[in-house]
Amino acid sequence: MRSSLGLLGLAALATASDVHDLTKDTFGAFVQDNGLVLAEFFAPWCGHCKALAPEYEEAATALKEKDI
Repeated sequence: MRSSLGLLGLAALATASDVHDLTKDTFGAFVQDNGLVLAEFFAPWCGHCKALAPEYEEAATALKEKDI
């Protein structure tokens, strides 16, 4: 039981993200509500998008401190 709780805790930490997943319905309002936005148009079948995803995660966390 103890190891199961530890794994759940790690899973919860791994899912925390400063990246906002936007849709066609939420994109406009998000851009309007935020003065500066770094946006990536992600295609799940694209190898380049998949390779850059961790970089965008890091950038989102770093830029959050600057209100971007």
